Amino acid sequence: MRDDVSYPARASRLVDYLLALTPALLAIALYAYAVRLPFFLDDAPHFVILGQTDGLRHWGNFDAFPFYRPFTLNVWLLFASAGYPAFAMHALNVLLWALIGVLVGAITHRLSRLRLAGVLAGCFVVAFPFAYQAVAMVAALFHLLLMTGACLCVWAALRFYDSGRRRYLVLCWGAAFVAIFSHESGVMLVAGLPLALIVAGSASRRDWRLIRRVSWPVWALAVLYLALWIAFSPNEEARTLSAAPLTALAALLQGIAHPMIALVRPLWPTGDAPVWAVLALCAVTVGAVLAVVRLSRRRLFPVALYGVAWYLLAIIPAVLALPPGYVLGQLRLSLLAAVGAGLLWGVLIAEVYERRRWLALVMVALIAYVSVTFVQMRRADFLALGRWNDGLTALASANGWRGDLALINAPMYLVPNADDRRFLLGSEGIIWTDPTLDYAGQIWMNSNLLRDDVRVLALVNPALIAAQGVGYVAHGEPLNVDILRSADVVVGTRFEADGGFWPYVAGGRALDLAESAGVVYPDIPATLDAASWSLDADSGAVALRTVWRLDAPAPVRLFAHLLCEGELVAQADGYVLGDSYPFNVWRADDQPIRDQRVIALPDGVRADCLRVAVGLYDESTIERLTATVDGSRLPDDAYFVPRSADG
Repeated sequence: MRDDVSYPARASRLVDYLLALTPALLAIALYAYAVRLPFFLDDAPHFVILGQTDGLRHWGNFDAFPFYRPFTLNVWLLFASAGYPAFAMHALNVLLWALIGVLVGAITHRLSRLRLAGVLAGCFVVAFPFAYQAVAMVAALFHLLLMTGACLCVWAALRFYDSGRRRYLVLCWGAAFVAIFSHESGVMLVAGLPLALIVAGSASRRDWRLIRRVSWPVWALAVLYLALWIAFSPNEEARTLSAAPLTALAALLQGIAHPMIALVRPLWPTGDAPVWAVLALCAVTVGAVLAVVRLSRRRLFPVALYGVAWYLLAIIPAVLALPPGYVLGQLRLSLLAAVGAGLLWGVLIAEVYERRRWLALVMVALIAYVSVTFVQMRRADFLALGRWNDGLTALASANGWRGDLALINAPMYLVPNADDRRFLLGSEGIIWTDPTLDYAGQIWMNSNLLRDDVRVLALVNPALIAAQGVGYVAHGEPLNVDILRSADVVVGTRFEADGGFWPYVAGGRALDLAESAGVVYPDIPATLDAASWSLDADSGAVALRTVWRLDAPAPVRLFAHLLCEGELVAQADGYVLGDSYPFNVWRADDQPIRDQRVIALPDGVRADCLRVAVGLYDESTIERLTATVDGSRLPDDAYFVPRSADG
């Protein structure tokens, strides 16, 4: 009989557990792809910094790091013995994000006494659009540890309030330490924690004593952190207030009203909306939500109000202290604030569900559409950057590069085109790196090669950036042909019609010499000293290697045609060295020039029928230049390149 009675209770408890885990499952579904990502350029400085600490130095005066966030550095050091595996460090971010969703759900459930509100709040947070910059980037662990510590602190405090068990009190203080010493925004707990206990309690004398007991160690930790931050933070930048705080405020407030923000985006199809319009829309949205909750169920109003207070507390430091331009590119600064937004919207929708289920379902569908589609768009961008980086790492590992490496149009970050933006302020981009960083650390981190053996110089050739459907920003200095001529290896970036982009070896001094050709172009004069091609069966691409000499600059271009049974099936015309070194700026004192270009093999074309023809043509007339071998003119002035023995 006891089993019959307890079975429904056990089943109900199991359902509660499954509902509580819903945000975690959603977080994994949205961000599991991140474990496939490599390290990005923003990660490189942290690895260099970690090599300069013994595990304790960064808790004191540590000039190597411009912020005082010692706990996060210690977490990264745990991966040192394993060689800093990228998949494990990305997995840590994803798992923390899943835990955060569960904790937000538990906090909301406790404060509102509504299980549905908890589930919705947790799911709202893990699908928060502006979280993508933090969850998918190892370098953003500061924000995730801050958020984990803050949420765990509040949850444990609420558990202590209900049960009186001291272990929860110890957990609360330990979590506060993690939050505060992971990121300077952790000090917001001095207000966020007692406010949560006030909302949870009855404001009796006993409650005030308990609130002081729970909160004073957190206040002490915050004071200690601020004292250490002032004493040890080596950031020499002047600590001044923002020149345009309203712009920063409007940008970060979008997170609390993002369903409505996305709805009105068509009113400003390109560019940013006026700051006043964003502020007004956010104020109206939040005011309407609070009014509905207040009128529907007065008991839930303090919970909704606490959500708004949490949101404002979390964004105020960034609004007041950071340049607005930085804020517009780093909307992940509203990450901690997302907890407050989750509380607000979770309570609202749960309350509406009690009265108008259809309306609650419409609201959930709207938020899910806005959030999930945006996160999936950024997922595609991250994966595109990851593929470029994986290709570069594979090239470096396969070739064992040494010396000077020139990268042409290596990606710095991606942003949506103006007509494909979802919100009213901010770049919405995949922010990847600071312009001052170089790719030597990038290659070293992902391949364990070249840290001391290669000098990497990134160059930008805007004429070649033709990515479709996304704003592509290249990393490096303006194109310098002197660097190209002297580089041991030149790597170009090839853009595809579908918006894809990938790296390829475009030439350089270290490129293996091809088969002897002996083609002379007497009109210039110029010679094609050597040429050969090979086929990569895995990628389905032809690699054409040529070696050129030119006695004087000339306005000509190279043509490279891929033929099958006499029919042209693909081509790669242009200049040498990644289409970045025009023939009309050549110098006779720095030759020969070794070039490599990659031609994708079209679907359905057989490898056994391939022939590759090369030559030169005049840029103005498109006429081919006369080509001779041993004094005899070649048919169509095209040289058919032999296939290399190993390709």
